[in-house]
Amino acid sequence: MTTVKHYKNRILSFMIVLIFLPALSGNAALRPNLTDEYQLKAAFTLNFARLTQWPQTPNKPQEQLLICVMGNELLKSTFSIINEQNINGKQSRLKIITRRHDIKTCHILMISGIKQSNMRQIFKLSRQHNILTISELPDISQSEAVVNFIDEGNKIKFQINHYHARQSGLKISSRLLKLAQISSHNYKKSGRE
Repeated sequence: MTTVKHYKNRILSFMIVLIFLPALSGNAALRPNLTDEYQLKAAFTLNFARLTQWPQTPNKPQEQLLICVMGNELLKSTFSIINEQNINGKQSRLKIITRRHDIKTCHILMISGIKQSNMRQIFKLSRQHNILTISELPDISQSEAVVNFIDEGNKIKFQINHYHARQSGLKISSRLLKLAQISSHNYKKSGRE
């Protein structure tokens, strides 16, 4: 294992421990500076990947788990720590997305710094392609993402919209659901349970 890869794995392991220790007493981690915040969100994202099941689809690579990011430059640079990680026997691969139609092969899509009107189109397309979408808006009710990071005081927490997860064909582990703030937003709008 190269020194850089070993260093990345040690940092990632440390961050995962930092994330889930506070999460046992509530689903939060202390909010660090912005660069560290995105590295923390990247570590959360790895855990979301480990605790989510995707349906088998022919347009997605089966031996890899493609984690895509779209939006601000800090997000793109800090999420590089999740590249080439082992996730349930698959190797993660980071992909930077600049156009909406390039998301079709993604398993996970983290979006930040994009106009909300554009996000709606991205989320609609994502549901058609079984993508675990992640946003960071003040509340998940403002988003159509499956997962949403929120800031509460000096803590980073996450919300899960179970309805959007089911629409996307995703099965979220009960272990992850226990740590999240759960939303079923849109059940009444669509007439579904």
